[in-house]
Amino acid sequence: MIITSLEKTGRGRYSIFLDGASAPSFALYAADLKELDLREGSEISPSVLERIEKEILVKRGLLRAGHLIERRDYTEAQIRDKLRAGFYPQVSIELIIKRLRELKFLNDDSYAERYTECYIDRKSIGRIKQDLFRKGINKDVIEAAVEKVKAEHSAEGDEYSEAGKIRELLNKRGYDPLTADRTTREKNIAFLLRKGFSFSDIRKVIREADELT
Repeated sequence: MIITSLEKTGRGRYSIFLDGASAPSFALYAADLKELDLREGSEISPSVLERIEKEILVKRGLLRAGHLIERRDYTEAQIRDKLRAGFYPQVSIELIIKRLRELKFLNDDSYAERYTECYIDRKSIGRIKQDLFRKGINKDVIEAAVEKVKAEHSAEGDEYSEAGKIRELLNKRGYDPLTADRTTREKNIAFLLRKGFSFSDIRKVIREADELT
């Protein structure tokens, strides 16, 4: 493979373009280029390429991922996206992800469970599932996490229901059917819709509350 172009991306970091490709194959620092004796027009031998992809970039990628995970939880898909954005090749990404799993830094099952537990009192189950899916988590993992959290709540005597959560949220917002005018009702309905609850469930709960007054 021939280095056809080197593009500086800041702080001594260079994007490496191989064999005339329009996208960079990976990125290295000036110190790496000097150590490996790489420059524009030079050839990268298979052994040097393997060292770059399986040693240099894996160590660097693990540090990068570690710094990210220290700040907040990430799903596997989110870490993959971050690494791709940093021009890590697929070989390096797979090795980094494998090591992060081994270190228990990445676990989509526990991420989905923690997320569901955190938001089950604030969002609908449908919205939680949508959020997790957008974060790149497998549908089966999402379903298992949601069912587990719901079962745990039921075991504690707090059986989950969409209507029950709507009532709780309305109570927290101080909704009073005796004094609520049309504008107040519409604001609360809009709030609950943003949380992912269905209009039919919202309308049913509000109607029941009105009938009790």
